[in-house]
Amino acid sequence: MIKKLRHRFVLISSLTVMVVLMGVVGVINSGNVLLVYQNVYRTTGIIIDNGGELPTYSEETYKGTTINTADAVAMVRYYSVIIDEDGAATLKVRQMKAVDDAEALSEALKLSRERKTSGRYTRGKFHYVYAVEEIDDGTLVVVMDANSEYYQCRQLMIISMTISLAGLAFFVIVMYMISTRAIAPAIRNYRRQQEFITNAGHELKTPVAIISANAEVEEMINGESEEIRTILTQTKRLSGLIDELMRIARMTENVNLVMTTCDLSQIVRDQAAPFDNVARAEGKNLVLDVSDDVSVRGEERMLSELVTILTDNAVKYCDEGGTIIVKLGKHGRNGARLLVTNNYLAGKNENYDKFFERFYRADTSHSAAKKGYGIGLSMAQTIVLQHKGKMKAFWKDGLITFEATL
Repeated sequence: MIKKLRHRFVLISSLTVMVVLMGVVGVINSGNVLLVYQNVYRTTGIIIDNGGELPTYSEETYKGTTINTADAVAMVRYYSVIIDEDGAATLKVRQMKAVDDAEALSEALKLSRERKTSGRYTRGKFHYVYAVEEIDDGTLVVVMDANSEYYQCRQLMIISMTISLAGLAFFVIVMYMISTRAIAPAIRNYRRQQEFITNAGHELKTPVAIISANAEVEEMINGESEEIRTILTQTKRLSGLIDELMRIARMTENVNLVMTTCDLSQIVRDQAAPFDNVARAEGKNLVLDVSDDVSVRGEERMLSELVTILTDNAVKYCDEGGTIIVKLGKHGRNGARLLVTNNYLAGKNENYDKFFERFYRADTSHSAAKKGYGIGLSMAQTIVLQHKGKMKAFWKDGLITFEATL
């Protein structure tokens, strides 16, 4: 329990930090990409405004771009093509060695047909941005090499992601180291609760036993009466409740299970079969559908308790004249699936998640005459979870099924 709480604390904290880091990294990189390519598009706009070629450097002309010297103007790699009204393409400027004249003309014609005013694309290992503008004598297409800008954005993304992952790993290590101290109050409260249940159980047993013994003596002296019978019934019920609370307290404390390979097929037969007489006495029918040679790793005593709880619950709450089916089969390579089904017409609109809460009774009016304390299914779920399995309940066509996957 404590180990699981610790892992959950570290997991939730780490996921929170990861979401924050990914958000920050995403915002930084998105902003960087937007800014970098915005500067590139400004440069293509300057080329278009100058009729298809870069003007000589001036601070006012190149304001808002990364070009800040005359040498920087010479380093810009681009080409421009004018396409007349008849569709004939003429290369105006080609300041780019990676593309020859024919490739430049062909690419410009293709871009002019896309009916986009700007964009970016990739050819092999090269990355380009382009701009298309209608002019008096046709269409002007400008294509600019954006490789340096692309790799600049990519490098920032790699660095930021690496730093974020390293920071997240460091955070997880630190959180795991201090998690025990962080959840110490919860651990103390949990242990105090378990100690209280155990101590209170031992303290309550004595007065309950005395009350029961005195009531029995009174009955022997004065004969049977409704009042004494009520006292005996209620003290017996209270004694049973104390025993159940102490059992579930011990069960949740027992995290170091002695695991062995258990013959679950035999366990199910041994624990479920005795309920056949109980079911028949109540006008119900018990059916066992148990596959042979189903084995799991677990603690035999607790697995027996699981089968007993589920079968007893099914017999107890099955509709009159109904059928209880206990079915066991293999699940995956080394697992098992236990299904306990019974007729339960009133279960259509039930919230089945609440069935596993302690002291939950689905229908107090319907179950008032049923013996029980509302903690059996909670104990069953605890057993399944301690065996690293899953448990659920569902209703269909008048039948309620409790499924335990081990």
